Amino acid sequence: MIALTCIRVALGAVLTMSGLGKAAGGLAAARKAISAYRLLPQFVIPAVVYGLPPLEVASGIALLSGIITRAAAVVSGAVLLAGTCGMVAVLTRADRVSCGCFGPYFEQVVSWKTVTRNVVLMAFSVAVSAWGGGLGTINDAAPQGMTEWLLLGLVVTTGIAIPVGISLHVEPVRAARRER
Repeated sequence: MIALTCIRVALGAVLTMSGLGKAAGGLAAARKAISAYRLLPQFVIPAVVYGLPPLEVASGIALLSGIITRAAAVVSGAVLLAGTCGMVAVLTRADRVSCGCFGPYFEQVVSWKTVTRNVVLMAFSVAVSAWGGGLGTINDAAPQGMTEWLLLGLVVTTGIAIPVGISLHVEPVRAARRER
């Protein structure tokens, strides 16, 4: 129980700091960071710029306060999954891009270290989603709907698939770039 509480609080703190950093950095900085990944069509970027920080802050506060922790963990897992997939895409293209994870105040270049950090945070999300948030939680019911289980399964599957995909695809991409 204590371990799950620590995991829930750590995940909540990271998400809250991430959302607040993006919000405080302003819309232009967020747009620049998201555009740098070169993954989303331009018409989708404003929705992400406006929607991601409040989603992260709300999920983080829910995890920190112990309210609806399983649902917040599923949402956080989905957000981390999307970000991790973007990071892997950037790394396979060998681009040098600022992560943008905590806004412009804590700039960090996308690397395998940031991918690893996100995979660990996804594992935290899975743990809280599956076993609850530990001590002091309110409305911590297990996922019952098909959507919650599908999202949880997606997070788990991707958490396994990313390292496997990295090992299978990154080195051939680097080898091909060296040959050019």
